[in-house]
Amino acid sequence: MDIKSVLVSLEPRIAPTTLGAAVDIARRFKASLIGLAAAEPSSVLLEGPAGIYQYSAARTAIEEALALAKADFEARAPRDLVRGFVSTVENPTQALRRESLASDLLIVEARPGLMEYSAHPDIGELVLTTGRPVLALAPTGERFRASNIVIAWKDTREARRAVADALPFLSGADQVLVASVDEGDYTSERGRLDTIVSWLHLHGLPARGEVLPMGQDLASTIHGTATAIGADLIVAGGYGHSRFREWLLGGMTQGLLEQPTVSLLLSN
Repeated sequence: MDIKSVLVSLEPRIAPTTLGAAVDIARRFKASLIGLAAAEPSSVLLEGPAGIYQYSAARTAIEEALALAKADFEARAPRDLVRGFVSTVENPTQALRRESLASDLLIVEARPGLMEYSAHPDIGELVLTTGRPVLALAPTGERFRASNIVIAWKDTREARRAVADALPFLSGADQVLVASVDEGDYTSERGRLDTIVSWLHLHGLPARGEVLPMGQDLASTIHGTATAIGADLIVAGGYGHSRFREWLLGGMTQGLLEQPTVSLLLSN
């Protein structure tokens, strides 16, 4: 897959990490860059007799923050890039899902803990509903490199899709470790691991495979290995399902998102 259009979430008042990385990626792939800033007043503000006033004040504050986000984007996004900006008082997850139709890659910032989704996008829902790979950036403030990549491998449709979507990044990496966790069937796991490593070699990629002993859980095993070798990107399938109209990610994917010290490329 070629990356020709990058959509980056620029959360009002919190733009530096994502915008810098998005510029790096757009330059690398000669892609267009679209910045999107969106937020809506919290539904909590609608409660009580003062709800209308609170809603109006919150909307005004959001509009001011969106204007600042636009000014920041226009000042820092290089003019030699094909670029655009979308600003809307709207749920950010819904806005990103709509705009992702014309994008090859979504970039958001990963953060641990519970989020207020009126201001921050729901990464799980984006992974499971947009049909696009989502790059969840570690909030380190560093430039994005992706020179040392770990692939969290299990032979599933989601993992296969993630590896295919990650090829543009893998092709520029210095090291690629395909890591599978031993869940009790080593011979089969080793065989499928060797097959995907051979496929990556056909693409000229410097990949090697390793079956890891299970640690505390799948996510901590993969994350611990990535941290130990100094990886700057983990590629993983976005596993999940819907329940009561809420999109939920599986344990490993959610576990990786809750440890955002390494950037994560997720695909479903």
